[in-house]
Amino acid sequence: RQTCHIMLGLRRRLIVLASAWLAGQINSHRMVEFPPPKDYSHLLVDGWFHERGPLWPGQAFTLQVKEVLYHQKSKFQDVLVFDSETHGRVLVLDGVIQCTQRDEYSYQEMIAHVPLFSHPNPE
Repeated sequence: RQTCHIMLGLRRRLIVLASAWLAGQINSHRMVEFPPPKDYSHLLVDGWFHERGPLWPGQAFTLQVKEVLYHQKSKFQDVLVFDSETHGRVLVLDGVIQCTQRDEYSYQEMIAHVPLFSHPNPE
C-alpha cells in the first residue's frame, strides 16, 4: 500500500509537469534557472506547510500541520510526511504535495479503471 501511494504521487507529479510543459508554463530554460533547494524545511513555517515553486508561478497552497511524522532527505528526494488539520496524512516529495488522505480515493479510482476496462470480465 505504501508503494502504491508513492507511485501515485510520482504519477501525479509527472502529469502536473507534462501539463505545465504542454501549456507553455515551463520550459527547460526556466527549470534550469530555478534549481531545487538542498533543504525544504523553509516550507514549514509557524505550523503551516507552504507548497510553492516554479511549477505554479504566482500560486501557493498551504496546509496547517498538526504533527510532522517524518522528514528526511533520501538518496533521490526530500521526503516529508505530516498530519494536517484538514487533509489527514500528507506525503510531500521535494516540496510538492503528492497525495493526502482526503483526496487519495480519487487516484485509486483512476488507477482502478485501467485494468477494469481492459479485462474482458471484471468482477
